[in-house]
Amino acid sequence: MKMEIIYEFLKGLVSQQWHYIFLVLIIILFGFVRKKKELLKIFKDRWFWIPSIICLLLFGVFQVIHLFPPQMPKDKLVVAIARFTPISEGAEDEAANITHRIDQGLQQKMRDGAPLNVLPLSSKVDYGGDEQIRRQKAIDLCRDQANIILWGDVRLDEGESYILPRLTVVKEMQNVDIEEKELDPFVTTEPKHLEFKERLSENIADIVLLVHGLAYFNANMWDRSLEILRHSNLSESNFYKGRCYFERAMQIEPPVPLLDSAIMQYDKILNDSARSANSFFVSSSFNRAIALAQKAANSTDSISLACLIESANTWKSGLNAFSESKYPHEWAVINANLGSALFELALRSSEFTRVQYLFGARESYSDALRFFTKSNWPLEWARLHRGIGNASALYGATFFFGNCTESNEEALDHYDSVLTVYSRGHMPWEWATTQFYIGKSYHLMNNCTFGEDAAHYLPLALEHLQDALTICTRERYRSDWAMIHTELIFVYFQIAERDSGQSRKEYFNLAEESANCALSYYDSTKYPKDFEIINDMKSSIVHLRDSLANTTP
Repeated sequence: MKMEIIYEFLKGLVSQQWHYIFLVLIIILFGFVRKKKELLKIFKDRWFWIPSIICLLLFGVFQVIHLFPPQMPKDKLVVAIARFTPISEGAEDEAANITHRIDQGLQQKMRDGAPLNVLPLSSKVDYGGDEQIRRQKAIDLCRDQANIILWGDVRLDEGESYILPRLTVVKEMQNVDIEEKELDPFVTTEPKHLEFKERLSENIADIVLLVHGLAYFNANMWDRSLEILRHSNLSESNFYKGRCYFERAMQIEPPVPLLDSAIMQYDKILNDSARSANSFFVSSSFNRAIALAQKAANSTDSISLACLIESANTWKSGLNAFSESKYPHEWAVINANLGSALFELALRSSEFTRVQYLFGARESYSDALRFFTKSNWPLEWARLHRGIGNASALYGATFFFGNCTESNEEALDHYDSVLTVYSRGHMPWEWATTQFYIGKSYHLMNNCTFGEDAAHYLPLALEHLQDALTICTRERYRSDWAMIHTELIFVYFQIAERDSGQSRKEYFNLAEESANCALSYYDSTKYPKDFEIINDMKSSIVHLRDSLANTTP
């Protein structure tokens, strides 16, 4: 075993630093000739030491450069192409030819304006051994200087040459503009390795086409990527078409038609039984569950409930495939997404079923926290605590079960944990929405508390909701702005009802103003239920305020 390790080390050293070894041998040979084959005198000759020191300095500089590699362009997909590996006698020339043809095809796409860079490599991935080890060797070849690497094997059989291409993701594709909103940390959206079907060596056009489409996918140019990938017959293209439809759906209203298109692309992969063991099968299943959850958020109650149930069942199936001991990260991601699906189901369910879903959501979020610790995953840790807080608050709002005040106090403890990670200066949107949840919890505690104990909850609710509005403005986060104003309607109204002084009318006016703000977003066509509730509340506010004016001397 030790000899194998030494052999692999020397093999890697020679393959990566052969030019320095070659120079040192030349210097020794030169000194050997100068001193007429007197070996000991070679090491005393300045013509040996000066070039040797220069070589050592160059070697040191080269190693330092590799410690700080140049930054990859953010606006382009960098594609490394390794030399294909001949695995049968006589396939060496064809291996070089395949690499050259793929390189030329992608270079032409680059000249045509595609957002990609091509990085041809002279090395190949050695044949034999575990496939996972070969993937890692492929990644090591490009030294993290590419998003993806193309590699594969070539063989000759009865005069025909066949290739088995592979595409391995080195660095995550798709440039994401983080802005101030958190990324969804619980979604693994793409597989890390693609193994294409074996084909005749001349059939490489579809691989070039796929990479061409991925270049635009990486640049967030969804429509252009779809335009290219529609011409691809590869099953792998269906996955990225689904991803493009999904991302495009998140930018338009209504998103449901494009979400249906995304689900249809994932179904094409899931219905292909031959690919059930492929990483695309798992990725497609999970991405389909995410698309269903988004469709639920934008559909009527009956469709929404069916989509969420199907999404939750997908995540539950994932827990059977990924155990905590063997796949701790995937297991935690699935639990986090399952918790979100169950919470959304709770929002749309009757009281008895809601409590069952809320218990399941809290359990799934808590399980995910076993992996997502604050020290290693602070953003994920905070998001999970916010999820538990929301579930606790909703449990408290279900008055028939449990103690409302205790549940909301538990929710507030989790929100306090969240604010140890989110701040107004760092992650301001997350900080603001957490302020909203805190304000909502105080409002709920006011509603389920009687007597003097309830008096201080409304001012606290108002304070946190107003803090949330300092970030969630109409111009920047309109839906959140409308949601906060909807909560403020009821807070202002209840303060006005309890106030017997001169400010009572002012609070009624503020409640009406918040109602007008909310109605500017929740129109009767898109949000009929919200519109009806807010409009009825506005009518009550105006009626009471006018009655107050008529009775005031």
